[in-house]
Amino acid sequence: MRQVVGKVLHDRCALQTDADPELVGGVRFAFRDLEVDASAGAALKRWLTELDEANAAEEPA
Repeated sequence: MRQVVGKVLHDRCALQTDADPELVGGVRFAFRDLEVDASAGAALKRWLTELDEANAAEEPA
């Protein structure tokens, strides 16, 4: 599931570095052909944070 979602995000987004400390890892997602309102953007940010936490939990200590 994560791989599929990751591929969709990769295909739909361009990663750009950004100095904004509000953004996780200093990365900004610039969406192409996709309008994201504030609530959808917040939901995506929450989901990405949860995905990062799940990935970190799966990594060997």
